[in-house]
Amino acid sequence: MKKLLKLLTAGLMIGAVAFGVSQLKREEPVRTEASAPTKRVWLDFHELTWWGNDPDQSIVGIHYWGGSSSSTYAGVAMTKDNANNLWYYDVPSDTTSILFSRIKKSTPNDVFNKTEDIALASNVNTIKHRLLNQTGTYGHYLTDTLSFSPAITDKVNVLHESINTKAKACGETAAETAIMSYNAMPTFEQNQYATMDVGGGVTGLQRLNYLKNFYELGIVIGAVRTKPKENRATIAIMAIGGLSVLSLGGYFFLKKKVN
Repeated sequence: MKKLLKLLTAGLMIGAVAFGVSQLKREEPVRTEASAPTKRVWLDFHELTWWGNDPDQSIVGIHYWGGSSSSTYAGVAMTKDNANNLWYYDVPSDTTSILFSRIKKSTPNDVFNKTEDIALASNVNTIKHRLLNQTGTYGHYLTDTLSFSPAITDKVNVLHESINTKAKACGETAAETAIMSYNAMPTFEQNQYATMDVGGGVTGLQRLNYLKNFYELGIVIGAVRTKPKENRATIAIMAIGGLSVLSLGGYFFLKKKVN
């Protein structure tokens, strides 16, 4: 009996540590700050199709400054959105100025071509900047702007398609993946999905909140990371550790009695 209790105590203590470590590895740090707000800059170079026709040599870029942060010259790569047939980049919300650039892949701090400096308008999310086949005093390309109504973007459509039926949205994993995909989106696309009619007069944000509440997910919608539902590691260690202490006490009691 004494030997059995000794083995049981050792096993429970080892199990508590191993299980606790495995649970700690699975849990994400608790971070609930809101995603950094951004605004979207759209680029249309249909009048200068060669601007983006040599991806092996150049990068369709944008350089931004004048706010809380700025890019390093000659800028950062923009992304193509096929739904709108435009290029875009999401700059910090307090950015005041930009220029568009054809960045040299071989020397990213240099350009083949660039535009003149552009002051961002307050309604930049619904403006496309069009490159013109005209240059200014220093040979930098000129642009004009045109207001438009952006179509639902590629990324928003992907999110919508991932949970647009009961079968696709069924399960905690699918719901959590959808919310985390939404959280990873820039402000423009979060706003698009939040107000999008996803069926039956339900908005995207309403659907995410329904899934969050239905599966009791410890996630802050619109935040950077997930928040664990409970500290499973602590509970496991305390429970198994408690059994270990009881077993250890029993072992010493029997040992004393035998002696």
